[in-house]
Amino acid sequence: VELVETELRRARAGFTQTEVNEAVGAELTASFNRIATAVGQPAASIASELATTLAIGREWQPPAIRHAAAKAALEGLTAVEVTAACEPIFPADSLLLLLLVPPDNVVKPDRLLTAHNRSAARTLKKTSTTEEELKFRYEDFGPAGKISQRDRIEDLDLSLVSFENGVRLNVRPSTFEPERFRLRVVFPVNLSHVPVDRGGIAELAGQLLLNSNLRKQKLTELTRLMRLHGINPAFGVNHGTPAFTVSGPSTELPFALEFLTALLSDLDFDDEFYKVALGRYGGLFQSRMTSASGLGLREALSSFAGGDPRTLLYHPRSFANSDSLSDTVN
Repeated sequence: VELVETELRRARAGFTQTEVNEAVGAELTASFNRIATAVGQPAASIASELATTLAIGREWQPPAIRHAAAKAALEGLTAVEVTAACEPIFPADSLLLLLLVPPDNVVKPDRLLTAHNRSAARTLKKTSTTEEELKFRYEDFGPAGKISQRDRIEDLDLSLVSFENGVRLNVRPSTFEPERFRLRVVFPVNLSHVPVDRGGIAELAGQLLLNSNLRKQKLTELTRLMRLHGINPAFGVNHGTPAFTVSGPSTELPFALEFLTALLSDLDFDDEFYKVALGRYGGLFQSRMTSASGLGLREALSSFAGGDPRTLLYHPRSFANSDSLSDTVN
């Protein structure tokens, strides 16, 4: 609430040309990347996009044509034009605060209003963080890791590389997604490593991974950098095994590897970001508990594992009541 209130007030005060240029660059990068992505899309995804576009009364266009139109419309866009467009979209004194809570939560609208008013009472900073030079602040990762073994499986076109530090790398080219890369990092743990009273700890750890600062870089800067480079990070857990994926244009693979290395080696654990991660975990928990697919998966996993509680997501309160952040992280 405080973030949205602050940014809305800042937007009404006017955008800078630097902000507009960055937003335009990120949007054009995304639209250009859709050209390559569309080639490897499943037919069902394309059909869904066609149906959605037609349902809202618009004409569907191939990604290349849409990119050309976006480029013509956005190149040369000024801060004055963007600021002027903000007023009719967000007119003054027309704000609606809507509070959505799970059925078992006590509704406390006064907390929502207090958070908004507290933010509105603060003075905006004169300078914007987007005016500062945006760059990736990790330039040196030390000496390259030493390879202990290298194997080749010709019929699968697969290269297997083992490093002395225990990391294993599998590399395989594919024609399914031309000019794209898909990097998948699998952590060597599973449900057997999860404490009996900590079901869901891997899912919570993933949210913490995606919602924390690095020691040299803020999360907001990382988000902007990923948009400009056109890469998309994601985290998932399969039977207790966490997997982190990054996808994007092939030319951005070096940046993706640098980003991944910084993320796994220099994460800045913080209680405030832990609260954010816990909130995201709470949303995941709620969806698993209220949707038919979530309940079906829950019952199937529990039955398959003989009722092992580690297959279930524990209530967010069980993690929120930990004595300290370090206890939960450990």
